Amino acid sequence: METQLVEIHKEQLLIHTGMSSRSFAQSHMSETLHENGWIAKQTNVKTWEFSPYQFSEIEAIQSEKNAHEEMIVTGPAFEGVTLASLFNNKPTDSLNFNRLVEILEKLNSAIEASFLQDDITIVANGPLNIIVSNNNSFLFLPDTLFKRSLSALSSSDYSKYYGCYLNLALNNIKSEWRFSLACMVYYTFSGSLPYTELNSEKRAEDYYDQRFIPLEKILQIPQNNEIALQIVNTNLSQQAFIRRRATSKERNSSKTLKNGNRESKPFIQGSLHHLANTYKKLNFSQEQKTKIQQNVKKFAKYQENAIKRKRFVRKHLIAIIISIMMILILISIANSIIKGNLSKPTTQGMSASQVVETLYEGISTINIDKVESTGTTKAVKNFSESLSTIFVTQQMRVAYEHVTPYLTPQQWLNTTNPSDNAIYGLSHLKIIPKVKPETERKTQDLNTSLPSYIAEIGDKATFVATYYLINSNANHEYTVTFQKDTLYLEYLKRNNWKIVKIDREPERKLLIDNKQLESDIKAAFEQSTQKDKGAQIAERLIQKYPWIPDPQKVAISTKEITQTINLTQ
Repeated sequence: METQLVEIHKEQLLIHTGMSSRSFAQSHMSETLHENGWIAKQTNVKTWEFSPYQFSEIEAIQSEKNAHEEMIVTGPAFEGVTLASLFNNKPTDSLNFNRLVEILEKLNSAIEASFLQDDITIVANGPLNIIVSNNNSFLFLPDTLFKRSLSALSSSDYSKYYGCYLNLALNNIKSEWRFSLACMVYYTFSGSLPYTELNSEKRAEDYYDQRFIPLEKILQIPQNNEIALQIVNTNLSQQAFIRRRATSKERNSSKTLKNGNRESKPFIQGSLHHLANTYKKLNFSQEQKTKIQQNVKKFAKYQENAIKRKRFVRKHLIAIIISIMMILILISIANSIIKGNLSKPTTQGMSASQVVETLYEGISTINIDKVESTGTTKAVKNFSESLSTIFVTQQMRVAYEHVTPYLTPQQWLNTTNPSDNAIYGLSHLKIIPKVKPETERKTQDLNTSLPSYIAEIGDKATFVATYYLINSNANHEYTVTFQKDTLYLEYLKRNNWKIVKIDREPERKLLIDNKQLESDIKAAFEQSTQKDKGAQIAERLIQKYPWIPDPQKVAISTKEITQTINLTQ
C-alpha cells in the first residue's frame, strides 16, 4: 500500500477514512456510500462503456498509526493498481514508461468520452483516485467519499497524490482534467511534477505565475515537432483561465461544467506515442546531459527572478487571487464538514436584544451555527457564507500548516508575540434599541417585584449595532473596518425572536500602517509588566488605535487564549 488511503485486495476494495466513529458520524460520511464512482471499459478504439460503482460496507478497525479505532469503507473487488503506484515505480524505467504512455493515451480517450455523456460526471482527483486494470480499464472512485477521506493522508502525501495534480480555479471539469492529465504526462517523461510546492497556498501562486520548467527544455525536443508538448504547455499555463471567472450560477450548472475552456486542448490520439518514440531515440552523451542540466538550472534561475519581480509589482493583489484559488480548493474538500461540527443552538427563551448579541458573538468567534440560529436564512446569509470560508480556511491551515486558530481581538494581545498570530473578530460592539416591541404587555415575575415583558407572535423590534471588524491574513496584514448595521426582528410562530432583515451601511475602511502597528505593539509589549500584560498593551495602544479592544475585555480573555493555544499543541 503506497499510502494509507486506498487498499486493493482480491475480495474487496478498501478506503481508509482517517476518522474515528464519532468524526465519521458528524461528517455524514455514510451518506456518500450511495454516490457513484465509474468503471470505464473500452469497447473499440474510440468508444467507452461506463458502469456505476458504489462502496457498500462500513467497518471499524484498529488504526495502524495509534491505538484508536478508524472507520473504513469497503466495496466490490476491482483487480488492478492505482495510477499513483505506477508513478511510484520510476516512470522513466523502460517497461513502466511504455505502459504509462499507453495508459495515459487510453485515460485521455476515456475522459473525453465521458464528456459526451450527459448523465456521467467524472471529477479530476489525481492519480490515487484512479485504479487501472491489466487490460487498461479504469475505476474512478466516488468523488465526495474520496475527498472526505483525504484526512487519512499526511500533508506531504496530500499534495503528492492530490493537490499537485489539480487547479480548481479553472471553473470547469474539462479544463481541470486536461491540467491533471498534463501533469501526469509531464511526470511520466521527466520523473517529476511541473508544480512541486507542497504548500497549497504557495502552489496556487505558482499556478498563476506559470512557474514550471517547460518539458521541451528538459527533454531537449523542439516543441514545434511534437504536438503533445504544445498541449502539455498549454494546459499547464493557467493565467489565461483565471482572467475570466464564471458566476456562481455558471459554475453550478452541468452545462458549464461540461463545456471546457476553448484554450484547453485534449491530447490528440497517438500524439503521446509519437512523443514517446522521439524520446526513446534520444542518445545524449554524459557531457551533453550535463550541459542540458546546466541550461535547465539557468532557465529556472531566470524564471525565478522574473516571477519575483512580477510578484513585487502586484503584491497588493496577490492576497485576493490566492484567496479565491484556496476557497475553491478548500470548499471542494470540506464541503459538508462545516455544519456537522457543532450542535445546533436556538433562540428560544431569548429576548430580542439577546438574539442580536448572539449574532455578533457568533461572528466574532466564527460560530456559523450560532449565527444561523439568530435569523432567517435570507437575513443572515451574507454573514453565514463569509464565515464558512473563514472557518474552512482556518481548519485547513491548522491541519496542514500547524498554526494557531484565529484568535479574537481580545485574545490576541494576551499572546507572547501578537504579531505572529492571525486574528478575526469584533471590538467595541454597541447595540442600541431603535424601536421597542409594539406590544407592551407586562407581567409580574413571581420571584421578584420587577415587571417583565412578554412577547406575542407578530411583535417587532429594531436595533442599531456599531462595531469594528478586525482581520489579519497569513502575511500579518491587518484590515479594520467600521460597520453600522440596522437589524429588524420579529417574534415568530415558533415562539422565538428572529432577525428577519439586516440593513448594512457601507463599511468604512481604516488605513493601517502594518509596519508601524507592529512596531507600536512591540514597544507596548516591552513596556508592560508580566501581570495583565495584554490589558496594559491595550491601554497603551487604544489612544492611537481606537479599534484596539477594551483593556478590561482583554484582561478577561486571558484564560481563553491559554485554552486555545493548548488545543493546538
